[in-house]
Amino acid sequence: MSLSQCHYDKPQSHGTTQTRWVLNAGKKIYAPSIKILDLKVKPNTDCYFPALVGAYGAIKRVQIKLDNRLVDVWYAQEILPLLVAGLGDNEHQKCINRALFSSGNNVVYDTKSKQLALDRPLIQAGENATTSSLKLVVFSDLLNAIGVINSSMEIIIDWETNVKSLFCPVLGATAPTSFVIDAPYLAYETLNGEYEQPEKVPFRQWVEDRFTAPALAGDNQQSRYEVRSNAFQNKTIGRVLLVNTPQCIENGTANVDIAQLYSVFGKYMSVPMKLENYNLAKDGRLIFSLRNVNNDAVKLSTTVDAWGSAVFATNGHFHSVKPMLVELQAGTAILNGFASYGSVEINDFVSKELQMTYMRNSDVNATFPSLAESLVISAVAEVKCMLVNGQKVYV
Repeated sequence: MSLSQCHYDKPQSHGTTQTRWVLNAGKKIYAPSIKILDLKVKPNTDCYFPALVGAYGAIKRVQIKLDNRLVDVWYAQEILPLLVAGLGDNEHQKCINRALFSSGNNVVYDTKSKQLALDRPLIQAGENATTSSLKLVVFSDLLNAIGVINSSMEIIIDWETNVKSLFCPVLGATAPTSFVIDAPYLAYETLNGEYEQPEKVPFRQWVEDRFTAPALAGDNQQSRYEVRSNAFQNKTIGRVLLVNTPQCIENGTANVDIAQLYSVFGKYMSVPMKLENYNLAKDGRLIFSLRNVNNDAVKLSTTVDAWGSAVFATNGHFHSVKPMLVELQAGTAILNGFASYGSVEINDFVSKELQMTYMRNSDVNATFPSLAESLVISAVAEVKCMLVNGQKVYV
């Protein structure tokens, strides 16, 4: 007798905006095995998924219910590049993730230019579109932590409906304007034998808050932005990821200096600003003490220390004079940094507000408008939770 059985379930309901599966109680589901299978997103013209996230960018929100109780919700899209990049090394990305996730976050050597290039799979229009497979443990740490599920389970997927956020057009071609999603399958394994669902399960949930730093009017002007957030109040949080998004990217209408980046990565990137300095304070006490270094290497090191290694192309954390990627070569007044993630480890209970301080400089605004316009800063925190007798509580 085999130790497990594989199942492929059609959705209970499906549409271009939402898909829903319902699984009966008592099935002894091996939760880490749950994935979306044969996901076919069909644009009306040939295009690419954003390079860093691939088909994972098709999901806007994930809800998981056990015994009709909502126990986990995911909506923090800005953390997706880091989560997907952490799934393996470059060879794994190229050989496995490229095919499964339609991801282009892997590099190959371009013999003509003697530089690196992103190996991006083309998403063909209509019925010729490729299918993808997505692991739900990327969105839900609960599925990884719980092990076995015997409760009745409902999985609700809200799809990304903004065409500009979902696809990147082929250079020089018409951008897609619409798409259709065929009903995918839910694949999972069930275990043969006596396996019980644990009564207490510690897990993490991603909670996001967003702030808008005002624009800088003058050239080489410095600004200091301070904000308070109560999104994490009365929660124990571990790591916090900070993501920079210029307002033009948020609006889906990229400035000239950032249009090339946008054509490759879409909204799923973090754009380095000039002379950045950031800090968080809990209960009035700064997390980083005696830090006054405006250095992109320091920002990168905080992220590596907090999250471990992740696969990004070299020099993605700053704007380089000679970029490594073939896709980011045209022109001199072009921004080419796409992985400027900052991180802070708090590992403590937040009883009141979390305070953030952010500083940056503009450049010559006529040349680099994206460094001076208003900036959306997303703070995604790792929140500690516990599933106790079927109910989620914050630790």
